[in-house]
Amino acid sequence: MSGHRHVLRKCEAVTGLPWVSIVLPVILLHNGSLQLDEAALARNMLDRGPMALLGPLDYNQGSPVLFLLLVHAATTLFGSSEFALRLVPLLASFISLILFYLTAKLLIDEQYVPIAVIMFGFSYNLVHYSHEVKQYSTDVAVTVTYLSLRLLRPVEVHKTDVLLLGLAGVVAIFLSHPTVFVLVGIGTTLTILVARNRFIFSCNALGLVIVVWGACFVVNYLFFLRSLSSDEFLLNWWKHGFLPIPDEYYCSQELVRHWNVFSFIL
Repeated sequence: MSGHRHVLRKCEAVTGLPWVSIVLPVILLHNGSLQLDEAALARNMLDRGPMALLGPLDYNQGSPVLFLLLVHAATTLFGSSEFALRLVPLLASFISLILFYLTAKLLIDEQYVPIAVIMFGFSYNLVHYSHEVKQYSTDVAVTVTYLSLRLLRPVEVHKTDVLLLGLAGVVAIFLSHPTVFVLVGIGTTLTILVARNRFIFSCNALGLVIVVWGACFVVNYLFFLRSLSSDEFLLNWWKHGFLPIPDEYYCSQELVRHWNVFSFIL
């Protein structure tokens, strides 16, 4: 037990080490050239104005519209350097790290917070995408931001909390593609908590928030995402990254097999 406590004290002593991961991307940003995928997205942001970025992108690219506008604003203010192009992902990684630390303090014992922050701060993928002109750092920042809001805790909720929940979801939908999965999870959890009277939250308010989220997702899909579904390059690139839809024969055989197992149990 004393050895366990000694390890924890050592971890507490190096709590500040993950903040080195803030300096790491800055070093990598110094003279790093853009990769091919980054350059393709950067060309869209440098060659187009803000309104043109709302349409389908060139070079087989797809990115959240708010991310594109934020990076475009950064290049307008600071020029077309690699640093300016990568500034938004870098800031998103800073936000993620800070909010993860605050969230960890809420969810786990204080003595384990340093371990969690170290694992998060030195994650290879998080550090890598913090200095890449892609939206993946903002995906992490949006998710951690929602966790840090503490809106799922069974405490009294005020009107400002409802407004914050709705507005944060609206912004997140246009800033991060995977947000839809996060919002579905949050909406489902809130619905269950309200139904079990474990969360002081108006059913009407919750329904309004979910409707607003759904409407924003439909708008985002129809105006900004639907064109990606016809991009053959992207479809071929990602087809091995998702579970394929089984063909009719395979599906029918699986249904028969599961029905036989179910019948046997009965």
